[in-house]
Amino acid sequence: TTTTTNYNMGKKLQPVDPKPCTLKVANEEILAYKDNVYSEIRKKYDIPDDFLSRHNFAYTWLKQAGAKGGDPMARTQCGRFFVKEASKDDHLSLLNICEDYKEHILGKTSYIARFVLHFKRKSTGVDYVVMNSWLPPTAEYKTWTALYDLKGTADDKSMVLDGKKVKDVHKRVWNIGMNFPCLRSEERNIYYRGKKHAFKTTLSVTPADQKQILNVLKDDVEFLQAKGVMDYSLLVGITKIPEADYKPDSFDSIFPFTSELPYICKRNGYVEAMYIGIIDFLQPWTTTKKIAHCIKCTYAPKPISTVEPQFYGEQFYSFFEKKFVGTAEEIPRPASGLPPQTHPDRRDPSGVKKLIYITDL
Repeated sequence: TTTTTNYNMGKKLQPVDPKPCTLKVANEEILAYKDNVYSEIRKKYDIPDDFLSRHNFAYTWLKQAGAKGGDPMARTQCGRFFVKEASKDDHLSLLNICEDYKEHILGKTSYIARFVLHFKRKSTGVDYVVMNSWLPPTAEYKTWTALYDLKGTADDKSMVLDGKKVKDVHKRVWNIGMNFPCLRSEERNIYYRGKKHAFKTTLSVTPADQKQILNVLKDDVEFLQAKGVMDYSLLVGITKIPEADYKPDSFDSIFPFTSELPYICKRNGYVEAMYIGIIDFLQPWTTTKKIAHCIKCTYAPKPISTVEPQFYGEQFYSFFEKKFVGTAEEIPRPASGLPPQTHPDRRDPSGVKKLIYITDL
């Protein structure tokens, strides 16, 4: 065998062969990578061995994520997990960091997404990863006041605003008409305004939650910088109800992955709940990214996302230091760390309907 360049750490990574595993995915046998690591993570969160049984996931559900042709992914029927085809860079990056990653997410409060399985499908030889969802299992897009994908760069975008999906309509260099508002389609104008709004708007939380969010983000960013990855996002979902309608169980938890979310506050006569999580954090600083950096420095709107990992982390954290403002009022929170009791269908994956699929946004 030959060694493979591990871009994110500047070392050589020895190939890791997947091994037979007792878990099945969609009732098919799989080969698992470093499942001694992921079995500990699954145990921590009480995830059963049959969590990807046929009624909860099918390979035919996979589809490209996003308008730019991202890796195929699908949300499980129970709404708690995403299954995603792993690119070569993501695959190698996860092989390299998984031991330290496990210690980081299990040893402290962290917003970094929880990978619970890394495997190869035996019948096709394709590699996949399985991670948690940072949004409640039964959430519909109509329930969101706002859903953002934020990097602190010109790539920031709104995915849902006031219960309406914002369709991706990207500007291409060859489409000169998109430089002029009067020649843009209405969908492009809505998307562009959503991008500007996502970048400029502040996120109101209580002073105590602002302090905690920034402390956790700082710790997570330092970990990701040390692992040499970049281009990650903070997923932010906000929903609200009139203050008069608020009850301790008004907002769903994302048990068992964290007891911290949602962050709840009172503002302008409403009670708001905010869900956050770091996603897409496996991109190493490859030669391709270095070339893209040179091109984007010349042509792309600023600030750009394609920058080396140390600078990316500094830019990311500095942005959120200003983004989260402690101007909201406190309100009693629901009991944390408990599974949702008001929606028993969540425990029956076949009963969960009308889920919000990030791949649809």
